[in-house]
Amino acid sequence: MFLTIENKTNISQNTPDTLCLSLEKGEICAILTDSSFGEMTVDRCITPVFPSSTLRSNISVLEHIQAEADICPHPLDIQELMTTLNIVPLSNQLPANLSISQQRIISLAMAMVKNPAFLFFSQPTDTLDSDSAKAVLTAIEKLNQKYKTTIIIATHNDRILAMADQILWLKDGKIIRALPNTRKIAVMDLPV
Repeated sequence: MFLTIENKTNISQNTPDTLCLSLEKGEICAILTDSSFGEMTVDRCITPVFPSSTLRSNISVLEHIQAEADICPHPLDIQELMTTLNIVPLSNQLPANLSISQQRIISLAMAMVKNPAFLFFSQPTDTLDSDSAKAVLTAIEKLNQKYKTTIIIATHNDRILAMADQILWLKDGKIIRALPNTRKIAVMDLPV
C-alpha cells in the first residue's frame, strides 16, 4: 500500500465510515465529486498542481520550471520533462502567449519537476474545450506512465473516470463507493 484515502469518523454521530481506498505506486485514482470535495484523510503529503493563475507574467516557461527545480533536493531533469510533455518549443514563451491548456501543462511541469511521490489535481479540465481537456489529460497520463507518479484527480467530469485505475465516488463529502476500474482506457480513447 502506497497511499490510503478514507472517511473520517463522523464526530457528531460518533460512528466511523468504513469505506476507504488504498493506492499502489503509479496508479491513477479518479474521484467523482459533488459540489463539495469533503474531508478525507490522506496518509502522505500532497503536492498540488496549482492553477495557471500562479504563473508569473514576466518570466518564461523554462524559468518557471527552473525556479521550482531550484527549491527541490532531487528534481527531475528539466529538458527530459519538457520533452516528455512536448513543451520544449514553449521554453522562451511568457504565460500570456500560451493557451489555457498550455498554461495548465506548464503548471503540471512545475509540480512534476520536484519529483513528487504523487500529484493531486482538482478539476484539471474545468472550463476547457474537449481538445484542450484531452491535451491536459494526455500530459497527466504521460507523466504517470514515464515516472510512475501516483495521480489523484478530483473531478465532476465522469468521462475522466475511464482513465483511472481506481475510482471513488463522493457525495456530501463522504466516500460512498470505491472500486477498481477493470476497463481502463487510454486518454486518446476518452470521450472527453
